[in-house]
Amino acid sequence: MCARLLLNSDDRFVMEDPGYLMARHVFAANGAAAVPIPVDVDGMDTEQLAKTEARLAYVTPSHQFPLGGVMPIARRHQLLAWARKFDAYVIEDDYDSEYRYDTKPVPPLHALAASQDVIYLGTVSKTLSPTLRIGYLVVPSQLQSLFAAAKQIMDRHTPLIEQEALATMFETGAYDRHVRRVRRRNGERRQVLLDALRRRFGDRVQIDGAAAGLHVVVWFRDLPQTSEAALIEAARVKGVGIYPVAPLFHPHPSRRQRPDVIGLVMGYAALEARQIERGCQLLAQAVDQLRSRRLS
Repeated sequence: MCARLLLNSDDRFVMEDPGYLMARHVFAANGAAAVPIPVDVDGMDTEQLAKTEARLAYVTPSHQFPLGGVMPIARRHQLLAWARKFDAYVIEDDYDSEYRYDTKPVPPLHALAASQDVIYLGTVSKTLSPTLRIGYLVVPSQLQSLFAAAKQIMDRHTPLIEQEALATMFETGAYDRHVRRVRRRNGERRQVLLDALRRRFGDRVQIDGAAAGLHVVVWFRDLPQTSEAALIEAARVKGVGIYPVAPLFHPHPSRRQRPDVIGLVMGYAALEARQIERGCQLLAQAVDQLRSRRLS
């Protein structure tokens, strides 16, 4: 909806680099051109927005996808100032902010902007079930009638029973209790994964994005990125599904290059502790096999 209503075919949109690949595809499918802005440990480097003119920016400030940084308050204000300067909208995808372990909450862009420049996007896929497919938008007042009309035209079959059940969970407090319980369990899973990675790989890996969310990014310091496909296949043969970071970087040659070592996005929310332990064991075997082949 945001792509169709806010972008024309000759517009530009700002994306985090690396960032959420499907969002980039959705905006680009409307004919708009991506402007990738590099990401560091604090999320999007908003200093690089100064001379960047675009119609909108898509960001994940609460837990940058995939690297996991939380955008500090100064950068949030800088991003909003950019939006006001260029009369642009910011799409704030708050996809898993319910899961914080070692960080304090930071006010969302939506609250800082008094709702005028920010479209706030959320979902219950990460808290209830990815098969439920219920998300929501909080849009500025000047866009409400436009988005309501577009929703009616584009999709007349929103599931009512599921929304009624979800509303009841909100009203009774059952949803909040559920989130607290799931957050505690996922925090335990996260710790099992971190412990297993450190035990199996030690200082040969760097782990990013562990303070929040449902995944971490693991960089293998001694494995070149050119070995990525071989590692993924070796892990697959052992029954372990792993996902590389490299495809999430923007492919434009003049922008930031992809990393020169293997980076993996590793989720843990759908696994039990024994599965996480076993998966790390099998991954370590696949890594050892790859190293052996490279040295032989």
